[in-house]
Amino acid sequence: MKSPAGDDAQADPVSLSDMHEDPAHLAGRLEEYETVSQQAPVNLTYFDELELKDKFQGVLKEIVARRPQLLKYCFNQVTTALNPRWSEKLYEARLERMFEDEPELTPSTATMRLLGTIRMPETMKPFILVKAQRVKRRLLQRRLDQEKRDFRHGGM
Repeated sequence: MKSPAGDDAQADPVSLSDMHEDPAHLAGRLEEYETVSQQAPVNLTYFDELELKDKFQGVLKEIVARRPQLLKYCFNQVTTALNPRWSEKLYEARLERMFEDEPELTPSTATMRLLGTIRMPETMKPFILVKAQRVKRRLLQRRLDQEKRDFRHGGM
């Protein structure tokens, strides 16, 4: 698209005098611009936080509706993000070590020791207790399987 003046013509900057604006009105706009430019930009972190919370709630509702078995995974990810010492792998390894060192240790005693060692809140006790019971059961099963293998190899 070509301009009517030709290719050589360049657009002149628009002058305020060309706008035929009332000088009092122009002065008011310039004063307003100066006032607004001195203000700090609006902080939107609160609204960003609300948006993230809404997204999290949406994802959580979707997980509950479609794949409730992922809730344990989500819980472990959140606790690990809150405090890396609360990582599922770390406390499971500690429980396993406790039960290997003291086989007669009960899951509730191991849970209380673990909560004190890694400074988890008391509200985590039921979750850790179930994990301790599973770890103890797994170690007992591993020991029984090892005895069966030893018996088979020793009996031949």
